[in-house]
Amino acid sequence: TLSAMSILCSLSMQVTRHAFDPKLISGGLVPPQIETIGEGVMVGFEVLSTLYSGGEMSFPLSKIQIASAHIIISSITAMLVGLKPVIYLHEDDAARNTSYSIRNDIIEALTTSTVVGKVIAFLASS
Repeated sequence: TLSAMSILCSLSMQVTRHAFDPKLISGGLVPPQIETIGEGVMVGFEVLSTLYSGGEMSFPLSKIQIASAHIIISSITAMLVGLKPVIYLHEDDAARNTSYSIRNDIIEALTTSTVVGKVIAFLASS
């Protein structure tokens, strides 16, 4: 999990740079790339939610679990930050629309999932 989430975090941190890469733009590859990274971030929410079960928060038992949770939260943050310039500045309507949709999905997951909110609050305060 940690390795996959580390790769996802790297991709999330580079989403803006890749979205404005002329080679990717000309090949129509920006929307699928953004969508794939966004799906990875959504999987990260599912991984975070596994820390909460039965109405209680289970404390991460190892450094790997803590690192995984940290890298997932970093990926979410990087994706939100990276999508903003794509939404407002990209010349391709499909790239803008995909970015907008992914951003809204992330925001919805953050604001409507009690489990994810409790996990993030727990990790932030422990």
